[in-house]
Amino acid sequence: MAEEGAMDIRLVLKGPNGEFKVDRDLYVIVHCDDGKYIEVSRNYIQQCPFIEEAEDEIPEFRFPAAVLEHLIRWAVHYGVEGHAASPMTRPCIYRDFSYVVTDQWDNDFFNQRLCSPLNQKHYLLTMTAAEQFGMQGLLDFMSIGLGCKLRSKDDSGIIHEVMGLDKETEITSEDLSDVSKDYPWFDDAVKATTKK
Repeated sequence: MAEEGAMDIRLVLKGPNGEFKVDRDLYVIVHCDDGKYIEVSRNYIQQCPFIEEAEDEIPEFRFPAAVLEHLIRWAVHYGVEGHAASPMTRPCIYRDFSYVVTDQWDNDFFNQRLCSPLNQKHYLLTMTAAEQFGMQGLLDFMSIGLGCKLRSKDDSGIIHEVMGLDKETEITSEDLSDVSKDYPWFDDAVKATTKK
């Protein structure tokens, strides 16, 4: 496990003449599909195969900048194939993910990164990207965390924010059953069960 620095991933803006004031020997600029540019330390690029560096070009990333940041932080801390330090038990019976995460980094990553008010809307996109890039440990971590959040009575608005729905949109049981047809992992993630 490596520790990431606070300043090694950041949003950058183009200058008035269209250039970036970034040391290209130390950093790679990645263009994300939300139009944002992220500066990533070259030290991280080797640990992040989902960033395809091109000679003299700015790599494109087909997800928003927040998703890229989540993937980089996980890959730098645990590796692309790494799993959380906290044991991820299935089936998970908890409504509060803090009972599941025993590691401080895992807890901070979930609450301050994945579920922060600014990033919550990118939760499912981060799961999709984790699946696409073979980051099974991150996907497991997020699916169990999502299940806890969806079962939680305290955070009933989470489904609207995570799914990107308007607050007035009503979610029916029928809607949820349709979700599990498209996403087979959904039932395992949200239904609390115990072994007999």
